[in-house]
Amino acid sequence: LEEFRDALRPCLAALSREPGLTVEVRPHPAHGKGPPEDGLEASLLRCDVVLGSGSSAILEGLRVGRPAVLLPGATGADPAGYGREGLASACEDVASLPALCRKLAGPEGRADAAIAAERVWGGSPDDPVGEVLRAGLITKHYGTIR
Repeated sequence: LEEFRDALRPCLAALSREPGLTVEVRPHPAHGKGPPEDGLEASLLRCDVVLGSGSSAILEGLRVGRPAVLLPGATGADPAGYGREGLASACEDVASLPALCRKLAGPEGRADAAIAAERVWGGSPDDPVGEVLRAGLITKHYGTIR
């Protein structure tokens, strides 16, 4: 957690110095003071680009059409393989982060997010958690949940 925060600080500083960019931080519920009352999806719909490392919020962002950037500077910056799988863009250094975010916030980034979302969600189900459960992809020690 501390390593993530250390990597995030210079990114937030670089983004906040850019005219016309607004930064909203939504801490993980396990590590912050709690999520804003309006929920993750509302936060994602307000943003143009999701910045993270291995969070499932990157996948949720894709579901609502938001491209993702992997946080530069963290050791193991792609722990979930989102960059390797083409679901998020890697950012090599903090200095290039604002330009990458601006690029992805445009039509090309949205189109790439739609393609990635199709790969992950297969057509954006209305109830993604329910779809995962019904597909039997979540299991417990005693078997598959149906």
